[in-house]
Amino acid sequence: TKTFSAGEVVLSEDPLLVCNPNTTPEMKAIREQFMNIEADPPKHISSSTSNSCISDLKIPPTSTVDVDVKLIHEFRGMLQAAASYALLTCKETKSKLQNLYAPSLINPNENERSVVKLADDACSFLGESQVLNSHSPLLKLISESPDDCKTIMLVWSCNSFKGGLIYDTTSRINHSCDYNAVITSDAFSSSSSSSDDKKQIIRATAEIKAGDEISISYLGSITYADCTLRNERLLRDKFFRCACTRCQSDRSMGDIAAAIPCTICHQRDGRYLDEDVQYDDGEVKVNYCLPRICKKAMDDDNNKFEYEYHCEKCGKVEIEESLLKDMNKTIERAMSHLDQGLSKSSEIDDDEGERDAMLEMTERLACLSTSVLGSKHYLTNLLSCVMLGRKLSALNAAILCKTTMGNGSSGSGNRKGKNKKKSSGADNADDEVIDTTEVAECIHSLEQLSTYIESLNLKSHPGHLTGSLNVGVARVLIGLGDVKSMKYGASFATKVYDDYFKLEFEGGGMVKVVETLLGAWKKKAEEESDAAEDSGERKRIKL
Repeated sequence: TKTFSAGEVVLSEDPLLVCNPNTTPEMKAIREQFMNIEADPPKHISSSTSNSCISDLKIPPTSTVDVDVKLIHEFRGMLQAAASYALLTCKETKSKLQNLYAPSLINPNENERSVVKLADDACSFLGESQVLNSHSPLLKLISESPDDCKTIMLVWSCNSFKGGLIYDTTSRINHSCDYNAVITSDAFSSSSSSSDDKKQIIRATAEIKAGDEISISYLGSITYADCTLRNERLLRDKFFRCACTRCQSDRSMGDIAAAIPCTICHQRDGRYLDEDVQYDDGEVKVNYCLPRICKKAMDDDNNKFEYEYHCEKCGKVEIEESLLKDMNKTIERAMSHLDQGLSKSSEIDDDEGERDAMLEMTERLACLSTSVLGSKHYLTNLLSCVMLGRKLSALNAAILCKTTMGNGSSGSGNRKGKNKKKSSGADNADDEVIDTTEVAECIHSLEQLSTYIESLNLKSHPGHLTGSLNVGVARVLIGLGDVKSMKYGASFATKVYDDYFKLEFEGGGMVKVVETLLGAWKKKAEEESDAAEDSGERKRIKL
């Protein structure tokens, strides 16, 4: 590689294959290869970028696919990848796809066996009668080149990006939990209909020196979790265990993302921490213990790690088995909730009742996580991140609704002398005032989350997780309309402007949003300055 600065484009590339297209003609070409589904996609499929374009194809239970929603999604994805590949006419493109990484069909390793078995079942399903139309290119592929068909399914499983996009170079970029590059374009947005719009743009998140390996994260927000969860997800979804410098350090030196208040320094009432220890807000000095691999496990060559906790003050800390079980149950319950929310995000966004229920459960789990694991544990912070995003959306919706209803151009009209409490939604917006206590809680949560991210000491800018949250807080504060709030809001926008949004990590649209917010504050500041000068001049004339 050559040297790249943060924000500089490292790579821009067109996809070799689009397995889950978002235009009706491309969907139709895939669907018409299958029997028992109409060639024209139903409305709920054609209007969505998240659903498989063959989501209405019935999948019979097999030894691998039964009632597991994730496996059924993976199974359909494999069928769709094969159908897309079968439509290709360029031999060179097919060759490039076949040369991308895929697990061995003959001798897969232990982590890859389940996905190879799933591909076997998918190919067997395609080979059955009453599945493919006689004119289907996929029928020809499965009949004449079954190994190529199975390989492309595995290539899709291991190398595809959002929308089933597979690239020649981008798909070869390795993962690191301390990545130095990021995908900054949404190549599968609803407006991306042409090949040019599906270019994958990779930007450096930090300085990359000549000779450094370029890496991205395969984990999304789980990148900010501890080493154990990160590697569980990589094993489950990508079939490997990470050995990046961050993972090696977490395993040997101690994993700060999994830090809990020391059980020797801070005695518990059952499984719960004292309130001052939970929140670590300066009332008491909180000492933390970090998990790291014990020496015996490090010497074993079985890829299974055993951890022990160490406190800087107390040294090795023995944690009771019952508490370890409570901690693990808390993590499992909360991550299941977060995964469910992610898989059903479009449904939740469209249903106000679902949104409220999801937020309420997230708040409960965040309280549980704080009381069991403490405020510096990754789980507490991931839950806080999700909860904060939804709260800010509700606050901004309330301000927007009040503005639309004519209660003040900035949402601050009719605030004088009133102390009304905000309701949960934006209904009756003309009667409600934004609850400043809730705004303060959001600001505190964001500051705590930012402190947590900084403690991980990653190469990338915190904005990759908190950028939109900073903008959300800025919108609320500037929307309140008074000078003090707007000035404070502008400070949050400024934090992520020069080093993040201005470098186009989230596209030019977000740059305009931040500039609009900063412009609103600048205008307000100028108006106040002019008003102060006018007032001073009038006083001088009167004297």
